Amino acid sequence: MKQLLGLGCLILLLSACATAPSPSPMQRRNVQTKTFQGVSYSNVFRAVKTVLQDEGYIIKEQDYDGGMMLAVAQKSSWSWEMVKIFERDKKDRDTLMSVEFEVSFSFEEIAKKIVETRLTIQKVEYYSNGGRKGQEVFDPALYKNIYDKISVEIERRKALGRQLQ
Repeated sequence: MKQLLGLGCLILLLSACATAPSPSPMQRRNVQTKTFQGVSYSNVFRAVKTVLQDEGYIIKEQDYDGGMMLAVAQKSSWSWEMVKIFERDKKDRDTLMSVEFEVSFSFEEIAKKIVETRLTIQKVEYYSNGGRKGQEVFDPALYKNIYDKISVEIERRKALGRQLQ
């Protein structure tokens, strides 16, 4: 009985350590892409911009005609106390100083009042030695949450009569 219990624990431990396989490009695209129907390109573009600003992102670049928007939000991971300690004890430390989230949207008008968007999120860590490390964020719930907020904003804009042609 103890052997069976031990084997069960071992299997549980190994399965907990197993990493999920990374998604295929098609799986990523399915999560990152949303098509809006019955709404103009202008309305989708402006709704995305509004939601990103509401979420604390700064719009760094936008190209309405080219169908692109880039936004950044920064989360600091250091305090002035950490800076003082770092200055006092510079023993080749590579301290994480801040984390940025870069959000990239592409827009394509497929037909009149049918707009396809694709969202990509990247987490970028900045280190005290000037280094930088980036990694794509793949969290289907996060993408769904953002797209749900955009859908609500589109409906809000329609209700206010801001549905642009």
